[in-house]
Amino acid sequence: SLLDFLSDFFELDSNRDYVSSATDTLVDAAAEISPPTVAPDGDGARIGRSHFFVEKICCASEARAINSIVKPLEGVLAITVNTTSKIVYVDHHVDILSAADIAGALNQEQFGCHVKKDAAQTMAQRTGIP
Repeated sequence: SLLDFLSDFFELDSNRDYVSSATDTLVDAAAEISPPTVAPDGDGARIGRSHFFVEKICCASEARAINSIVKPLEGVLAITVNTTSKIVYVDHHVDILSAADIAGALNQEQFGCHVKKDAAQTMAQRTGIP
C-alpha cells in the first residue's frame, strides 16, 4: 500500500525528528480515511472511528497506558495513538460504547481527553439516523 511504501521511505533516515513528524502525519492521514466512519457490519452493528485529543500524551509510555485503558472496553475494535499530534483514534461499536464513555475512561486516569470527532454523531449527520 501507499502507506507501507512511504513508511519504508521515511525509515531510511528515522533518526531525524522531521521524519518522525512526517510519519505521524501519514498515520493521521491513513486514520482519517480508513475505515469508513459509517460501516455497519454483518449483524447490523454500527462501527465507526471516533477521534480524541488527549492533552497528557508526551511519549510512547502514555500510548501504552491509553491502550491498556481503552482496549478492554466492550465495543472497542482498534486503537491508534499519535503521540506527536496527541490524537487517539478508536474504532468502536457506537451502539455499545459512546465516544463520551471512551473519553470518560481516559479522564478517570487524568489524561485530559476531549472528543474531537464522535463517530455516532457523524453517522447521524450522514444518514439522518441517530
